[in-house]
Amino acid sequence: MERLISIGVRVASFRILIVGSFLLSWPSIANAQGEDGLRAERNLQVIAEMLPGRFDNANQSYFDSRLKEPAAEQHPRFHTTIKRIKSPEIGEYVFSATFVEQTEGERTEQFLYSLAVNDDGWSVRMKIYAQTDTGDHGSGTYLSNCDILWLEEAGQFRASQANDNCQTGSHITLAREMLLSEDALWVKFRHDSRRYYTMERARSFSCYLDVPGVGGGRDIPYKRYQIPTIHDRGGEVWTTLDDGSEISIRLQNIRWPMNNLKNIFTRHSFVIYINKREGDKTEEITYAWTAPDAQRIGVNLKWMLVNCFMINNENVTPFFKTEPRLQE
Repeated sequence: MERLISIGVRVASFRILIVGSFLLSWPSIANAQGEDGLRAERNLQVIAEMLPGRFDNANQSYFDSRLKEPAAEQHPRFHTTIKRIKSPEIGEYVFSATFVEQTEGERTEQFLYSLAVNDDGWSVRMKIYAQTDTGDHGSGTYLSNCDILWLEEAGQFRASQANDNCQTGSHITLAREMLLSEDALWVKFRHDSRRYYTMERARSFSCYLDVPGVGGGRDIPYKRYQIPTIHDRGGEVWTTLDDGSEISIRLQNIRWPMNNLKNIFTRHSFVIYINKREGDKTEEITYAWTAPDAQRIGVNLKWMLVNCFMINNENVTPFFKTEPRLQE
């Protein structure tokens, strides 16, 4: 028995020696541990992909009013566009952020966000600049002590102010805190005591409007009006018809913060609204809805047809059963 154990030990040692020699003779495996990067380097790459987009808090603004929140706590509507730009004098990961308050005055503020790995190796530091050049190679004035730090948490990234000494000046949309997920960007502004602004990520659609709404293969003359772009977080476009009247198309991906009937669960919906305006009179014509992730929506009222889509029929990839989806 002792002899068998001794032989087993020698065989096992021999196997370990062979495996160890193999690993040492394979440079990419032997050196892989020494090539490990920082956690923040990876998070920076992910944030850089997630941050660009169009965001809008139309849902929040509408439901604050509908739920009769206290006036001081109701959120005005903001539309936010963030895009990556080239600005090597500022940094490698630079983004232009435009905040437009959807009021009669449409106040607009623009910032540059410059992201880099923080000295601690764990967080991503975002420096904020008041943008002075709106071109593709933006420039701006650095807002000292207004940096915020991004950290990964459950299913999202959270950014918090690095210190309390930020001098905000007159900037109403200077970020104090942010949350970023695949679906939304939440922002707390430094001059604003309200809870987070919920900026939901918008998808881009194109539409056309036909008058009349021909269907069933009938050969009837019609006039087509093109709407090149509209987003699904409250985007609205007015089109003037040949008779002088105006038709509004509005797309809204609705996320219900409450149920709209007792003892039921209200599901989210993607809705298209059609309104008509003649002179000072505006009329609600109709609306229709479908699933929130739908990539097409339309309505045919016979005297008018509207069709909105993320991929038009000229560019769609032919398919047998399952329609291909556009990933945004």
